[in-house]
Amino acid sequence: MNEAFLKVADRCLSQREDLVNWPEWGDFVLAEGLIAATDLSGRQGYLELARQILDLRIEALDGRRHVEAVAKPLKTPAGFTPETRITFGRSAPVIMWFGLVSPLVMLYHRLDSQRYLSAAVSLAEDVSKRAPRSADGAIYMHPLAPQAFVDSVYFVVPGWLSLAEATGQEQFREEAVLQLEAHMDKLRDDSGLFFHAWDEGAGQRSPCLWARGNAWMAMTLAAICETRPEDDALRRRAVPLLQQQVAALVPLQDRSGLWHTVLDAPSTYLESSCAAAFALAIGKGVRCGVLSSDLGPVAARAWQAVQGYVSPDGDFTGVSGGTLPGDAAHYNSIPVGIERFGTGIFLLGSAELR
Repeated sequence: MNEAFLKVADRCLSQREDLVNWPEWGDFVLAEGLIAATDLSGRQGYLELARQILDLRIEALDGRRHVEAVAKPLKTPAGFTPETRITFGRSAPVIMWFGLVSPLVMLYHRLDSQRYLSAAVSLAEDVSKRAPRSADGAIYMHPLAPQAFVDSVYFVVPGWLSLAEATGQEQFREEAVLQLEAHMDKLRDDSGLFFHAWDEGAGQRSPCLWARGNAWMAMTLAAICETRPEDDALRRRAVPLLQQQVAALVPLQDRSGLWHTVLDAPSTYLESSCAAAFALAIGKGVRCGVLSSDLGPVAARAWQAVQGYVSPDGDFTGVSGGTLPGDAAHYNSIPVGIERFGTGIFLLGSAELR
């Protein structure tokens, strides 16, 4: 364990009231990170905070508690959307919900509580039924446009696979495979990297190789390599995809250890959360034996650079805010700061790169 990891994890504890009572879509990654932080440190306070975050959301899912969420302003190519408050219930946009399957299953395994597994099943079934989709089944995670985002792969695939494993219900595995393949067909470039979004109405991809979108995909592929048996068809599919993606990422790494927010556009700023995620995915791939050990220094340089974005108070900074697709100038105009999903990625990376 390093000092930066403990500072970031403890900073979450100091923000308990806001984290529990004001839901955001990125809470699922934060909860995953807090659970991983417990596994790494043995400190049960992190697990308890994750439980409190998820308990409130279960109560909102069941209609037993009225919960409001804040939808932060988003920078779109046309300007900022206004900050709004939404009721956090079953009718909330799926972006608020579907990532929560993964930490609910993680909590079920650690607390041996059927409550969390039942909530994960209910949530997965609800999202599968009402999520808007493309013609081939790719989930549209954002209510603003009929677009399939690369982010959705991480929001669905690892959680649905873990739920299938925990319940023995094949439909959840089938959904995970469907989402991986549907997004792959739309978003993968010949280089092995991924575009941000597919616009169903226009019938085309967005133009840029967005770094954090690629980071979500790398985390997904690495998780499949870690959790699926060697003879599993999905793992056999994921291994070359991860290898090709990482091979394309390596020459784009800045000498600082970071990557630009548009991977192949050096005029765009360097961003912290994608570097943390790439370090995590590459480190995991090396550990699982699907990436060459020669890539260890790539992960190490990225992780060393990421440490510089932990403030004295324990905030993980330099994270680009919620991002809709656009051109390179649009990505370069996204404000950077502190985001719950970024904190979660940092904590997950700390558990892997200990």
